[in-house]
Amino acid sequence: MSTDPRAEEARLASPDATTVAPVATSTMAAAAEAPGHAAAKAAVKAVGGVDDKATVRAAAAAAVAGSALTDEHGSDIRIAMIGNVDSGKSTLVGCLSRSVVDDGRGRARSMVFRHAHEQENGRTSSVGMEVMGFSSEDKVLSVDVKAPRQKLWRDVRARSHKAITFLDLCGHEKYLKTTVFGLTGMLPDYGMVVVGANMGVSKMTKEHMGIAAALRLPIVVVITKIDLAPERVFEKTVKSVTKTLKAIRRMPHPLRSLDQVPAAAKGMASGKVAPFICVSNVTGEGQDVLRELLRVLEPRVSGAAAAAAAAAAAAAALESSSAREASAPSAAAAEPSAEGAAPAAASGAGAPSEPAASVSASAASAMSAAAAAAEVARTGPGEALVDSVFTVPGVGTVVAGTVLRGRIHVGATMLLGPDGTGAFQPVTVRSVQCQFTNVDYATAGGSSAFAIRPKGKGSSFSGATRKTWIRKGMALVDPALKPRSVWGFEAEIFVLHHQTTLSVGYAPIMHIGVAVQSARILEMRSRTGDAVVDTLRTGDRAIVRCQFMYHPEYVTEGGTLLFREGRAKGVGKLLRVIPDQVEDVFARGGRHHKPDPTAGAAGAATAGAPRAT
Repeated sequence: MSTDPRAEEARLASPDATTVAPVATSTMAAAAEAPGHAAAKAAVKAVGGVDDKATVRAAAAAAVAGSALTDEHGSDIRIAMIGNVDSGKSTLVGCLSRSVVDDGRGRARSMVFRHAHEQENGRTSSVGMEVMGFSSEDKVLSVDVKAPRQKLWRDVRARSHKAITFLDLCGHEKYLKTTVFGLTGMLPDYGMVVVGANMGVSKMTKEHMGIAAALRLPIVVVITKIDLAPERVFEKTVKSVTKTLKAIRRMPHPLRSLDQVPAAAKGMASGKVAPFICVSNVTGEGQDVLRELLRVLEPRVSGAAAAAAAAAAAAAALESSSAREASAPSAAAAEPSAEGAAPAAASGAGAPSEPAASVSASAASAMSAAAAAAEVARTGPGEALVDSVFTVPGVGTVVAGTVLRGRIHVGATMLLGPDGTGAFQPVTVRSVQCQFTNVDYATAGGSSAFAIRPKGKGSSFSGATRKTWIRKGMALVDPALKPRSVWGFEAEIFVLHHQTTLSVGYAPIMHIGVAVQSARILEMRSRTGDAVVDTLRTGDRAIVRCQFMYHPEYVTEGGTLLFREGRAKGVGKLLRVIPDQVEDVFARGGRHHKPDPTAGAAGAATAGAPRAT
């Protein structure tokens, strides 16, 4: 009979030191058996004999958060399609999502293009989304290739046990901003780099692979058009792919058969290995291996918030346990060792030693705390980042994006913002759709669309108001989370490339989640924070204080940052957010809102407060 992980977690609330080790181990073992969470298998080894509390904390968080999310999100994975223009990204998406082969004249890509100009020139200019599904028997779902997109998506959602969402990004250099937005704002789980066998690794392919590596996004390389490339050209392409992967510190792993897939998927999830597969969209060669790899991949983004909350709770529980152990008198010091050894011998060889029982009790406490925190992150107050805004006749204004944590229910009152003044406006969620299917609520890790209206009797969005106020880059947040807008932030950055040097006053475009805006660097310090830095070059690291130039944004500590300006680019992590505007960076002109300088702390405190209607 299988063990229910949640029932076992409840039993660990008040653990007995002599029995907690086998109970905790069986709990983690049961969590490890949950599909799609191989990371939890490491937890089995973390209890009963391990005295490294950092390992126990990580294992407990992985096991609990993973098992808690399996039932709802273990089957939703997003793949970002990147690579140079004309490499075959849209054709490959059409073949995978429709289970067809191409005719060599664009039949497959015509099924996924959204705009007339894309059909005419054969090039993607926006972020396209397509889905493919796997049944409970791990077989690819067959679909009606002539069905409209809405019907096809509903069918896949209703019948699939596991779904793959492809984010078809742009390959042309002039659409690089759109591609970067897709990689940073749409939160893909993995990246799929598509390289034409007859084209080799181009400049934009290297650019896309470098950005994915900077964002620590696991990638798989798919070499297409192998039926067109001469043998010598094909071999040259493979060598260039291998060389480029090594340059971004990913170990190339050629995939040629189905039995190689499990090991490749495990290495790919670690971020250290990059499998590459050779396929033909016309003959179908190699596509069975690619589909098998997609089937065994595990979700990364869907459980991020729950895993983070679980890890923090587990750490707090371990610290509390350590404090209690330090303050309590040692049993060995209270009694002679000879007398204390007799009960241990009588209890049998299978009884855990005192240090092992102590560690096991700490692990059990950590698992219990992690389970509670993961449950709150999964079902608690919702938070979504808005990546698109549009109007539907008969429905009204719709905002769509990725739910980061919690749930957003139909009829809920949420805060949408920030606007140009930094305020959040209360709105009512009228309806929710996931993959063109009406649902009662949206959950963390998935892309959803929300029909909204302003809170208040008779309120509505006029066309002018929607166009000038609601924009992508906003957030839809539960009032319980008390969102606030920020003008500035501190971040630790790493300069990936710059032609010369950058210094104070440099104002590149910052990509932080869905927020995309120029931000000026006001101060640069060393990583220890005790020395001022004048200039930064390629390969340098520093802590910088920046300020948005036009309006405040909704960003949070710990977020990933990517900045670019022409060929210059870098990455970083937000360390601290600054709500108020500390310096007039708009002296050179530009639209902006500036807080009242006489308001002081009160003005700063209300800058991100909800605006009454």
